[in-house]
Amino acid sequence: MFEIIQIGWGVIIPIILVLVILLIVIIWKGIAGHKVKVTTGEEGIVGEIGKVSEKIDPQGKIIVHGEIWRAKSTQVIEKGEEAKVVAVDRNLVVEVEKV
Repeated sequence: MFEIIQIGWGVIIPIILVLVILLIVIIWKGIAGHKVKVTTGEEGIVGEIGKVSEKIDPQGKIIVHGEIWRAKSTQVIEKGEEAKVVAVDRNLVVEVEKV
């Protein structure tokens, strides 16, 4: 009724090796993915350079990565000048300084 199939070591060992290599590659890619710098949201914007779209004195607006952010600074920064984002506060207002 039932037929028992025997699989030889010549088949088992290559299959195990392929699966182990595949597992190692998946784990390696997963770890590498966690090391990539964040490029979106609050964490990704700090350190980026943007263009002031509304004079900052002490508050205004800046465009970074195509997004308009409310900005504040201790310096007066004119419209059209570039500024570097140094922090993002809880209200999603970026702190900037002249470049």
